[in-house]
Amino acid sequence: MHSNFKESLLIVDERFDFLNLIEVILESEFEINIIKASSNSEALTHLKTRDDIKAILSRPSPFHKSENEDNHYHYNLNNSKIPFISYCSELTNEDIYQLKENQNTSIHLENLLDEKTLYSSLEKLTDIKGQSFSIESGVGKNTLLKRIKLSTLRIFSKLSYDLFLKISDEKFIQVAKQGNDDLNSIIDHYKKKGIDHLYIKELDYTRYLETAKEIIMASTEDHRNKREQKVTTVQIFDFAFQISREQLNTIGVTRIQEEIVHSAMANIIEEIKEDKKLFSMVKDFFDTKNYMSEHSLLMIYLSSMILKKMGWSNEQTLTQVIYAGFFHDIFIPEELARIKDINLLSTQAHKDKVLQHISNAAKLLESIKGLNNDAHRMINEHHEKPDGSGFPHGLKANQLPPLSCVFITAHYIVDFLYDNEFKTEKLTTFIQDMQGMWDQGNFKRVYNCTRSLLLD
Repeated sequence: MHSNFKESLLIVDERFDFLNLIEVILESEFEINIIKASSNSEALTHLKTRDDIKAILSRPSPFHKSENEDNHYHYNLNNSKIPFISYCSELTNEDIYQLKENQNTSIHLENLLDEKTLYSSLEKLTDIKGQSFSIESGVGKNTLLKRIKLSTLRIFSKLSYDLFLKISDEKFIQVAKQGNDDLNSIIDHYKKKGIDHLYIKELDYTRYLETAKEIIMASTEDHRNKREQKVTTVQIFDFAFQISREQLNTIGVTRIQEEIVHSAMANIIEEIKEDKKLFSMVKDFFDTKNYMSEHSLLMIYLSSMILKKMGWSNEQTLTQVIYAGFFHDIFIPEELARIKDINLLSTQAHKDKVLQHISNAAKLLESIKGLNNDAHRMINEHHEKPDGSGFPHGLKANQLPPLSCVFITAHYIVDFLYDNEFKTEKLTTFIQDMQGMWDQGNFKRVYNCTRSLLLD
């Protein structure tokens, strides 16, 4: 029962938090496929390669003044001519007038979070119509329902609700009761069945949406104030770790992205707990806050942000990255883990140990059910480089799959940040200097998205 709608809506916003919030608001009212783009280049790619996009919801900012087709606004204006809804508090009255003058099928919203205006604007510009769902709640009475995506339900709420499953156009069955069922268990159960959405009562949805808005606003405020909190402590079951807030700021991790990663980690740790030996290894590795545990976690966070920037941040991909992050250095001591070039090691025994930590970790992953080859390759290839100077196989840019390229890039940058004690003065030059080697082959898009993420 995965979403398989013929019509799609493209949302363009560089703020990952708002992309998730807009998705929540829209999916509650419309049965339509949501495409999220966090950069202009990503939006352009979708417009040039897809024919199912029926409307664009975009925070255009003043970039639309540049009259060339290198931005999605002008490309759409001159080619696709898809209905365009803009929102941005930074636009002047002249900007807004120009947007409307350029394209008849356009609307500007002053407040994106005004759901009724957003809904009516979409219906006005397109043939997309809002859906109304209800169940009988007594003689002559109906209770309105709202559609909600399971992945965002997990992110924005830890409360339980009365939840309903749609089994036909007009028939719903209740699958969870407020206060009696564990929300995470319900979500896990139905996601395993291939179900992406459930339904909640309209009053519960209103409370849920307010919570989501509060989380987003808090995240925005945290980012604005540079997040004064020194350390984030995460407790998942009896698995706990700490990560420096300053380090997360340096690699551009938003509060909402933290929650997404933590939610995915919770699922993985629950799966790992079924194997006591495996769980004990992971728990022992992260029990101590040191270079090894921090480096592994930061690679997961940075990889997730790069994937988000590229539009690849689906649940399956993030799962592979987390497994690779958990296990890629679990068999190597810190003094060898910091080695950049295996040829600089003075003894063959040390070289063998470095190579064995890769093969042993990859072999360990083979025993874990539900993993595809991506996690296995990320571990095998995390010391490779685009020019073939890495190890163990000396693979080059076009020989490495895109997901491995993301993991390798994150590994390379996190290494640099540790070597420079997370001082950002040299980061711009470092990222720019990477271009000669990294802006090629399967690394090309990864590098450019990473550069945009860390420098723009």
